[in-house]
Amino acid sequence: MMFTRAATLLGAVVLLSATVATVDAAANENKEGRKKNKKGIFGKLMDRNNRNDGADGANSDANDGAILAEDEGYWERFLQATVDSIPSASPSAPPTPGPQCDVTVEIACQDDNGVECQDIPQPEPENPEDCDVDVVYEYCVSNSGGVPQRVTKLERTRNGETIDLIGLLGTTLLQPGDEECVTETETIDVCQGTKFSTTATVESTTIGSSPKLCEDNDMYMFTPEAPCKTEVDITCVDSNGVECQDSPEPVDPEDCIEPFTYTFTVENVGPTCMTLNTWTATFIVEEPNGQSTANVIDLLPKVPPNEREICPGETLSVEETVDTDKCSGLKYTTTTEVEANPPNGSSCQATDDYMVEPEAPCETETEITCVNPETGIECDEIPVPEDPEDCEVPMKYTYTIEATGPACMTINSFIRTYTITGPDGQTTTQEDDLIGLIPVEDREICPDDEPIMVMETFEDVDLCAGNTYTTNTLVEANPPNGDACQATDEYIVTQNPPCDVTVEVTCEDSEGTDCEDIEAPEDCVQDLTYTYCIDNPGPTCMEVTDFVRTITPPGGEVSILGLLTAEIGNPPLICPPGENAFDLPICVSEEVSTNLCTNEKISVTTKITAAPPNGEMCMDTGMYMFTVPTPAPTPPPTPGPTPPPTPGPTPPPTPGPTPPPTPGPTPPPTPGPTPPPTPAPTPAEECNVEVVTDCSTQAATVGGSGDCDAIIPIITRCDQRATFMEMLYNGGDCSQSFNIQEADKFDCTDSATLGPPGNSGQYWIHVVPKKDPTGDVYFSGPVNVGDVFPMCPGYPACSGDRFEADSTVYIFASDPGADPVNNPNWNQLVNFHTSCSQNLFLKDKYGSTQLVIFFNEEQGLVSCFITATFAITLTNEGEVSADEIILFTNTVNGNTTDLTDAVQGVEPGQQIIITTQILIDMTVRQDYIVTTDIIGATERGKQCSDSYTFTFTAGNDLASPPGIIDPGSF
Repeated sequence: MMFTRAATLLGAVVLLSATVATVDAAANENKEGRKKNKKGIFGKLMDRNNRNDGADGANSDANDGAILAEDEGYWERFLQATVDSIPSASPSAPPTPGPQCDVTVEIACQDDNGVECQDIPQPEPENPEDCDVDVVYEYCVSNSGGVPQRVTKLERTRNGETIDLIGLLGTTLLQPGDEECVTETETIDVCQGTKFSTTATVESTTIGSSPKLCEDNDMYMFTPEAPCKTEVDITCVDSNGVECQDSPEPVDPEDCIEPFTYTFTVENVGPTCMTLNTWTATFIVEEPNGQSTANVIDLLPKVPPNEREICPGETLSVEETVDTDKCSGLKYTTTTEVEANPPNGSSCQATDDYMVEPEAPCETETEITCVNPETGIECDEIPVPEDPEDCEVPMKYTYTIEATGPACMTINSFIRTYTITGPDGQTTTQEDDLIGLIPVEDREICPDDEPIMVMETFEDVDLCAGNTYTTNTLVEANPPNGDACQATDEYIVTQNPPCDVTVEVTCEDSEGTDCEDIEAPEDCVQDLTYTYCIDNPGPTCMEVTDFVRTITPPGGEVSILGLLTAEIGNPPLICPPGENAFDLPICVSEEVSTNLCTNEKISVTTKITAAPPNGEMCMDTGMYMFTVPTPAPTPPPTPGPTPPPTPGPTPPPTPGPTPPPTPGPTPPPTPGPTPPPTPAPTPAEECNVEVVTDCSTQAATVGGSGDCDAIIPIITRCDQRATFMEMLYNGGDCSQSFNIQEADKFDCTDSATLGPPGNSGQYWIHVVPKKDPTGDVYFSGPVNVGDVFPMCPGYPACSGDRFEADSTVYIFASDPGADPVNNPNWNQLVNFHTSCSQNLFLKDKYGSTQLVIFFNEEQGLVSCFITATFAITLTNEGEVSADEIILFTNTVNGNTTDLTDAVQGVEPGQQIIITTQILIDMTVRQDYIVTTDIIGATERGKQCSDSYTFTFTAGNDLASPPGIIDPGSF
């Protein structure tokens, strides 16, 4: 029996142990299940608030005691019932098994957006402020056993630091299935590649007569991937420090090879330090035929290993010098690639390229020479022919082409234009491309080569026709891979054609007797015929330009050109024999009534002037002289009209009704007394001044008219980073600022202690790049309110560099001394964006400064203002001088310019033009009313006046900023 009982008891103990083991296994399984079925990081907080598991303080202890007593009674009854149910149980009490326990601790982590910490996204490299992230750790303790337990320890360890969390638990007594959680928040830097590892440890003891120690731990680890961003840049300068793309063309062949220095700069633009892994540069040289070669250089060895780590904002630069042929038309393309790694992150790459294609300089010359091949005399020095048979001569032209620059070049075209301009201005042109006369293999010409030579001869060039012979050459050549260049030359032959004209005079009476042979006439007054004969003994046609004769007495020159034109036409052209419609010499005659009874000597003189076309004039004279016979005993009065009286103080007599006397033996009657004539009225003394005003401008106008009323609106926006700006200093506080830059680009601060600048007076302005305020100065000096001041990198010399992205303006009441940047006694501090990528317009106000001019390579000089010029035409249309100008003004929109002293007086018919100018603000569209007034007076005080008014409109039809308008819409 005893054996049997012991065996039975042993069986019960074994059975009990098996039961306990099963419960432990189930507890472990439940723990894994709970890990899969957790409600989330804050899901159980509401559940715990709704549970009635006791309160803090005395209530919690009382409840704990009640539960403890209940649990001990439960286990006592359970054990008794188990033992009693065993058949043939020994009367001895069986050993009491220890209480079962299973406690677990779990760690969860998420950011403030609810993202699992292991899945926190990588921040953008350009936003380093996103690197600091708040994460929430949650530590949950669960009783997964079958008996109540009291948590005695809850600690977490991170980065070697251990913190006791048990005091944060709502209760340390956990019933089976209960869970208690605590949280903590920590700010971590997710950009440094740091591994974050957190371990939680929990210990508990079961409640009962035989307390059992239970423990568990959990670990949560994550490593955010560090962001990586880098940039690399290539710059290049020639041996003189000039940007390679702007390097000037060489003048001499020995200057063709020039070293170009490339600077490669890598910059860490991300939030995390990184280490350079690779860095290469590739130099590609492309020939004009398209073939290319490449040379790869490893730049990383140029950086010492201990300097290859660069942190945010840091840069590394290396240089490489390459000899560059600027005369061969080669294209140089340089690329660089860099790869870097942040700690515990993916690598990042950056590339840049730089292309320079030096334009092979092209410079050529062409020259024309010409000779008469028969005589060797240069064509423009051939003497004037004396014989018509010598008028036509051959002319031999020689054209040469020479490479005068440092580079070889190929002749593309060679145009010769031969123009004959006749005396009447009519032209005949012959144009030919002489390239075909140059063999293909000889069309490339290099410096120091013999010139290319082409010759041609024009036969039978007429030197007597008054023609002008103009020969032009135009050669166009191309260097390899460069822009074409041209050269021209001109050769003009203007031969002065010979001029030779003769004139002879004869005289006959009505009987055909030569005037020299006339005897004493019975009739004193007779008609004599004078004949003038003209001849052209030269080889060239001539036009008679003047033909006069003088008969003495009575004297006085009379034109007889009308006699000639009536005979041969107008213009009176006389050509060599055989080329006229008439015979030579050509003669014209006139009859003149002459008193042959005066016993006077009579002479007839004639002068003729002629000119060949495009030639110099020639002249000839002829004379005929004879003496009248001895007069008869009773000479008749001299016939002919009575000459007008000589003006004098006595007015001439008024003819009476008696006709003039008839010549005869009776002398003419004496005229009777004549009353004095009535004096002519004195003309009115009047001046009549008129004024007209026109407005023009050199600015862009519609259709290029230059009219002020057609000015095209300007573009006020800066589209490319400037190299020069001009600012207007207005004075005053920051409240007047007027621009549309974002808050992170523009800010203005007035001094709280010294106050803002005043609205008048002089202030010291100091402008620097914001990024490196001590590295450069854009302007520094005193400026009066209302004045403008320049700004440029490298002030005052202005280096031509572009402005940095952001600029800072310090305004002081007086000279700030040697270190303005660190002088705190400023009245106003302004930061604004100057890269033209963020809303920079004319008329923008940044505090007390205002942009009025900027200059960049793309837009050139852009100003608020253009010049309008008024041309005022003043004319005296009267008969009397305006001897005094009393008032002369020009008024534009109420602003008057006094021009009175610009004019002293205006003569009758005189026209005077006076100019004056104004500046037009193109950022404001407005009407301009222009009025010109003038008052003049004669020396006797009689006044005359005029006024002229017109209106035009100019300026942009938008407020500033932005002040942008499409010129095509105007």
